[in-house]
Amino acid sequence: MSTKNHHITHGIPFAFDGDNRFICIGKPGNIFRLMTDGCGTRRFDQGKNVRKLTRFICHTLDDVIGSLVNEDEAYG
Repeated sequence: MSTKNHHITHGIPFAFDGDNRFICIGKPGNIFRLMTDGCGTRRFDQGKNVRKLTRFICHTLDDVIGSLVNEDEAYG
């Protein structure tokens, strides 16, 4: 999968956050957000861009699911 000026090669996107950034599951199952803003910087090669713009979220998908709340809890 690709977005803007890079390809996602180190994870599988499965969701978007509120700013339309990819939420991905990677090896060995870590969940991370790929910060796609500013990916076009020419100071780094494509691989370094992706590594620099990766933000760790948690260790497993179970952690993500366990942290979800329903709409009433989120906005109540």
